[in-house]
Amino acid sequence: AGMDPKLAITQLNLWTEKNGFPSCKFYDIDMLYPNDEDIKKYFTENKADVVGLSAVVSTSYMQVKRLARIIKKIKKNTLIVCGGYLTAAANTILKKTEVDICVVGDGEIAWVGILKFMKEHLETGRNKFDIDKLLKIKGIAVIDEDKNLKFSGYGQTLASCHMSFAS
Repeated sequence: AGMDPKLAITQLNLWTEKNGFPSCKFYDIDMLYPNDEDIKKYFTENKADVVGLSAVVSTSYMQVKRLARIIKKIKKNTLIVCGGYLTAAANTILKKTEVDICVVGDGEIAWVGILKFMKEHLETGRNKFDIDKLLKIKGIAVIDEDKNLKFSGYGQTLASCHMSFAS
């Protein structure tokens, strides 16, 4: 029995804020069932540097593919991160969709690591990502310039004392 996905996202947002990234937004597509136009409108109004897609069920593949495509059309430099059960198929996701990074396993520490990486990357003004630097973040999978899947190894699990559950 896993954690309720909504709770997991809330957790991630709290953890993200606690680590100095207060401007996280949560767009709940499960409840809203947005069509492509709705999604386009949302991401046009909320241009994001990093978007995290939570793929908690294997049927999310088409949804992830669709969302990533729409988001990249609006802002091609958006870094798209995918987490959840679907990332067991990281190789397929990274090669067949426009997702840039898969978070494998617990996402909190990797997510904050990715946000810090992206913030530094944006400050350099360069177009290309420093893949070696990115791979210092544990728990992520990316495709390198030679089209090989690189996995940074499993990250540490957050000690439960860092988790704050909404009662």
